[in-house]
Amino acid sequence: MLAFSVHWPGAAAPALSDSRDLADALCAGIGGRASAWTSQGLNFAHRPVDQRHRSPAKWQPLALPDGRLVAFHGWIDNAPSLAAQLAVPAVSPAHIYGAALTEWGEASDRHIVGEYCAIVVDPATCSVRLSRSPLRAPPLLYALNETSVAAASVPRAIFAAGFERQLNQARIADSAMINFTDHEAAWFVGLARVPLGCVVELAPGQPRQLRRYYDLACVPKVRLPNAQAY
Repeated sequence: MLAFSVHWPGAAAPALSDSRDLADALCAGIGGRASAWTSQGLNFAHRPVDQRHRSPAKWQPLALPDGRLVAFHGWIDNAPSLAAQLAVPAVSPAHIYGAALTEWGEASDRHIVGEYCAIVVDPATCSVRLSRSPLRAPPLLYALNETSVAAASVPRAIFAAGFERQLNQARIADSAMINFTDHEAAWFVGLARVPLGCVVELAPGQPRQLRRYYDLACVPKVRLPNAQAY
């Protein structure tokens, strides 16, 4: 599980809760331990799925050569082949994802097979890149306003970052009608989901950018050979 928050540069607003609050929110109600990491006003928290064999206190986001920070949750099925192709050691899924992002840029997610979500932040500009794998992926939500942005695996971590908690009545009504066609709608006002197979880009003073890099409906049809030919 992941959580992140930051104030936009120059924003005149009360300070956000710190990374420890985000980490505590990730564990609230489910237990376990989560890491908290803060640098340059960026707050990160991470709760590993396997609480037995990892030490959350040692976690920190991966730093890329260009200075961006990567927080990754999930796994990559084709990690060995990607590591060989990128000529990097398969230290962790985060390292593979970071190397792919450095090598292929915005096309990186199209090379990766797995179930994951990722938060990539540029400390110099506070721009944020959120992504989820196609078909299946851990949840990733976000909220932003004129002063700050937060993203997390669960809503309670976004509330811990200072955003208001208010039920989304429209979402509740849609669910009663079994209407889930809005893939970005969340259960709370002001929160939005990153859809499967999509990248969301957020930057100070810029409109939100949503890019779908994979759509199952656009996959070319596969034609099987005529069985009578055998």
